[in-house]
Amino acid sequence: MDETIINLMLRNLDGSLEDCESNKKMDSIIELIDIRCEGDCNLKVKSLLQQAVKTIKLKDSQIELKDSLIKAKDGQIDSLIMALNKKSDMNDSIENKRDIPLHLEETESDEDKNIADIVSRYKTKLEEANKLLQESFSLVKSNEIQNLQLEEQLAAKTFEHDLQIKSYESKIKELENKIRIEGEDSKEEKPTQVEIFFALHKPQVFQIENKISGSGWLIITQFKMDNGSWTKKIIVPSKFVYDIVKDQPTEFYIHIVRADGTVHYAHYKNFCCYYKVSNDYRDDNYRIRSMELLNSSMKIYGSFEGRTFKDIAESFNHNCVFYQLMIRKMQNEN
Repeated sequence: MDETIINLMLRNLDGSLEDCESNKKMDSIIELIDIRCEGDCNLKVKSLLQQAVKTIKLKDSQIELKDSLIKAKDGQIDSLIMALNKKSDMNDSIENKRDIPLHLEETESDEDKNIADIVSRYKTKLEEANKLLQESFSLVKSNEIQNLQLEEQLAAKTFEHDLQIKSYESKIKELENKIRIEGEDSKEEKPTQVEIFFALHKPQVFQIENKISGSGWLIITQFKMDNGSWTKKIIVPSKFVYDIVKDQPTEFYIHIVRADGTVHYAHYKNFCCYYKVSNDYRDDNYRIRSMELLNSSMKIYGSFEGRTFKDIAESFNHNCVFYQLMIRKMQNEN
């Protein structure tokens, strides 16, 4: 039997041997190829054909399975191709990016640098601001402490000033009382001279000065310029001055008037005299033991201790038109 003819016939079955029409087709095929066959040859051929059909069906199943596997592989391949395409697109994008002109890359780089510089600058400014804020807090705290100290000092000064004001008020009140008393005394007629008695000497009359620096001053020396020369007006002998001041604390006062009309003075306390030789009553034998300056309108340097009244006159009567020395008993306020 020609196997080629059998294969062509089997293909005409189209792989559908399980239905009735397939069996009919198989019988017709057997009839066609079995003209010279004897006995059960038909049955053998039919059995052979059925096995061939099963083999073909098995082959078809294997082919379908292979087709499924091929389709799955095709799907995987398609996925791989898509992934490769995406990767290729990314590579193309990267390549395109690499193809960016150099000046654009430099521009982007400059912009990045500018942004970094701005960030750095603002960061620095922020740090400086925080530092200034901390310094401001420190200054505020320091100022608060200083203000507290100043308030305490001001309170202490205010208290001190209040005490001074009270002291001044007290002194003003005392001066007012003194002025009132002196005003009352001024209403009384003050004597302009007094007679003083000395042992072994006749009484001496002293002129009293009540206007220059209070009342009760005894004038012991007075000169006045007249036509360019001194005119002697009052000179109390030194021995009488010595007798007056030796047993009591005494004030001493110098009063002068300059040629230009200005008035000057020097006020001393604890004025005291002594004599060098006993029983010698000449003026130059009596000397000044002590005199302490209370106040003066002139700058006076040096000491008159051991000097005579004449020495005092020579020190103060230069360019003067009036010169006067006075003494009185030490007043309580001095």
